[in-house]
Amino acid sequence: LISTTGADATNLVACQVGKWSFDIAQVIAVVTDPDHVPLFKTLGVDVAISTTELILSHMEEELTGGGVVHLLPLHGATATVVSVRVPPGSPAIGQELSALATPPGATLAAVIGKDGQPRTISDGLRLEAGDEVLAITPPEQEGELWRALTGGA
Repeated sequence: LISTTGADATNLVACQVGKWSFDIAQVIAVVTDPDHVPLFKTLGVDVAISTTELILSHMEEELTGGGVVHLLPLHGATATVVSVRVPPGSPAIGQELSALATPPGATLAAVIGKDGQPRTISDGLRLEAGDEVLAITPPEQEGELWRALTGGA
């Protein structure tokens, strides 16, 4: 069950009714107030996605011209899905993904080319300026991942 109304209370009730009355295995809710996310999780919502945090994250990327953008926390895991855009002049440009000095806890999951097309992750895939790299990483390793993909630019 996915509840996406604009009202946190409605989304919470819908998820609770689905989970407890209809035995729905996984319930997901959109949350407008980021302060409500812990409450949603405490009350049994499997995934609570804060639209405010998603929007702010994307605005921050546009304003700063890069950085680690948080796309989605992973339920039950200590990692999140993040995005890093490879800037012009990055030492990662032209390197194969397997040759990058990424942190040991980070997994490179996908590459979206600067043309917006997904590129298949393979041993020979080389990064280009403007590529967006999607990764799964623990929060404490985000800085190291960002430096590996941008050169600290």
